[in-house]
Amino acid sequence: MFLGSSVTYGEASGGYSFVDELERRDGIVPFKEAVSGTTLVTTGKDSYIPRLEGRQETIVDLLVLQIGTNDARLLLPVGEIDDSAPDTVIGAVSEVLRISAERWGCPVLAYISPRYGNEHYDRIAEKVHLLSCTKGFYILDMEDHLPPDGENPAYMADPVHPTRMGYVEWWTPVFKSALAEFF
Repeated sequence: MFLGSSVTYGEASGGYSFVDELERRDGIVPFKEAVSGTTLVTTGKDSYIPRLEGRQETIVDLLVLQIGTNDARLLLPVGEIDDSAPDTVIGAVSEVLRISAERWGCPVLAYISPRYGNEHYDRIAEKVHLLSCTKGFYILDMEDHLPPDGENPAYMADPVHPTRMGYVEWWTPVFKSALAEFF
């Protein structure tokens, strides 16, 4: 299952993201639970956790969690490592981990988008890395997987959203490699 917002959805590429490309290339059967503009922190019925709670799948092999760029844009609280309520980013990640463990017993791979000049997102990413050390979930930090030739304007529609080319040529190979660790 892929849980996220516009980056997971493919906002700048007509709803086509790395999730769809993985399905096309590799035959994965994804549950794409992605709604643009939503947040990890529970701010309404479209936030990540209410949507996750509404899923009916009985088998999920891996939950891939987008660490919310909208949480950073809206300056929502980062929280502390021991938070468990979804009113902070860290509390929301902890709640996703709890739901995933109880319902499906599957691992969680949280992915962090490349930094886009947002200091709040940098703080979120740092705290999520620390949380992964205590909670034992996996991190894919796209900052560690930037294109080898540097920035390619054809890969990003704006500082946050990849283009279809960005998903196909950059993100999908990175995710394929990360998912190979699980399957």
